[in-house]
Amino acid sequence: MTITAYRLLHSTLRRRLREAGLDMTPEQWGLLVLLWERGSATQDELAHAICADKASISRVLSLMEAKGLITRQVDAANERRKIISAAPGALALREQGFAISLETLRGAAAGLDPEDVATCLRVLATVKRNLRTGAG
Repeated sequence: MTITAYRLLHSTLRRRLREAGLDMTPEQWGLLVLLWERGSATQDELAHAICADKASISRVLSLMEAKGLITRQVDAANERRKIISAAPGALALREQGFAISLETLRGAAAGLDPEDVATCLRVLATVKRNLRTGAG
């Protein structure tokens, strides 16, 4: 059930981003949100945050860089590592992207009691934490 809900939510967000003229995928949007929250991150940190492998995240980041959504700078402490940040031009997409995301989430949760939504999020966070720590 959760994989079906994820796929439906993902495809709805993808369609709405495209309809709004925002040239990005839900994965790219999620990475931008993480970068705005954190300021910057390494590729490994981003991969861990979204539970993706390095090869997948590398492809997504390359596309984002080509679109001017992110910048990569060599880490002064480790020249083999790159620090990734949201590009200044990505800020222009922030307000519209958040509005689309919020509208999509509200539509997905329509008719649900706010307490049920909170419980669901709490349960999923626990499952995620358990799986990350090897308890699952």
